[in-house]
Amino acid sequence: MRKGGSALGVLHSVASGPFGDGVKDMGWVGGLIGLKVHFGIMAVMVATFLFAYRRIAALRTNSPWIVGTLYGTILYGVMYCVVLAWRWPALFPQTDPTQIAIALFPHIALVGIPLALMARKSAA
Repeated sequence: MRKGGSALGVLHSVASGPFGDGVKDMGWVGGLIGLKVHFGIMAVMVATFLFAYRRIAALRTNSPWIVGTLYGTILYGVMYCVVLAWRWPALFPQTDPTQIAIALFPHIALVGIPLALMARKSAA
């Protein structure tokens, strides 16, 4: 897995998870595969949250800020301590607090909290 780099490099890294390192030699087609994989992962994250939100009353009765922060933290844990650690065991899980914060922030602020706020609004 390559750290940093261009958007295409990031998409190649995403695609290489399920499809192997050969996808990095596919140019923009490999990038499109990575984009599809990323949206597939996001769809699973959203579907999982909505499934749980409909069935667990505590998710509906607590603050969406707390629920979203908790869900984002769980997503980070699954992605970085299970999925990425399984695919790239030499690189993950991260132990540097700065790298953890950089990776944790978008899971909370861009996924968990918006999901919880939208679910709360749609249930009202």
